[in-house]
Amino acid sequence: MENKQIKNENKENLYTQTQLILNNKKIKTISFDIINLIELRELNLCENKIVEIPEIISKLSNLEILDLTSNKIKKIPIHIGNLT
Repeated sequence: MENKQIKNENKENLYTQTQLILNNKKIKTISFDIINLIELRELNLCENKIVEIPEIISKLSNLEILDLTSNKIKKIPIHIGNLT
């Protein structure tokens, strides 16, 4: 799977997304750039190959639904419990 860059004109729309569904995309890591999705309420990353959840996820103050089922997660950040 090749890396795809988001075009500048689409970045503003991405930052205001409230829902991001990327299930079954063979994703291995969650980028720290996810913190830029300040309006995000639902993040679905199920059925990927994610091993680690970055601590930065706990900074997504509007996040209500986080689906990471069927991944290979070995450790959950302590502060993830602070999510609503």
